[in-house]
Amino acid sequence: MKNLIFIIALSFIIGLGCKLPNLDENPAVTSKENTVSVSKKPEDSAEEAIRAVYAKIDTATMNKDEQGLFAFASDDYTLTDVKGKVTSREASIKDARDFFKYASEIEKSKSDVFRVEQKDGLWNASVTAETNGKLKINGKTAKFEAKTDSDEQWAKNDKGQWKCIRSITRRSTLKVNGKEVKQ
Repeated sequence: MKNLIFIIALSFIIGLGCKLPNLDENPAVTSKENTVSVSKKPEDSAEEAIRAVYAKIDTATMNKDEQGLFAFASDDYTLTDVKGKVTSREASIKDARDFFKYASEIEKSKSDVFRVEQKDGLWNASVTAETNGKLKINGKTAKFEAKTDSDEQWAKNDKGQWKCIRSITRRSTLKVNGKEVKQ
């Protein structure tokens, strides 16, 4: 069972390395845990818009809403894990869906955006995401804590919507019942 918990939680880490949102034209987000209000339109400040996206990501994670995470991913989105394995958008969606089946409760989802900068026509965000909660497998409950550090690339599509193109996980840790699981 320990291996099954590790596989499910690792799939969650991989699947949410770049948690993808729907960015409305006016990115105001309200949830039980936090409130983000951006007065400028995304066109006025890409950095503010990208930062606001992560509040929506956290809300989608808390609600176990896979569509909220991936509905506006670029079609060619990829996730590269710490070992260099590349996962497609479809595989990331499946990983998130599988994880949410076993996550009996998400207690915390928080994304800290440390840097947003433009380079070569893309917007790069350095993000630390922390997710804590409980997994329920075969009637047994285990607490988990997952933390990922990633670099994510964003661009607007032809319709003016922000899309995450790729996520590269630099570091990830997973604890199950307080013990770090080696990856």
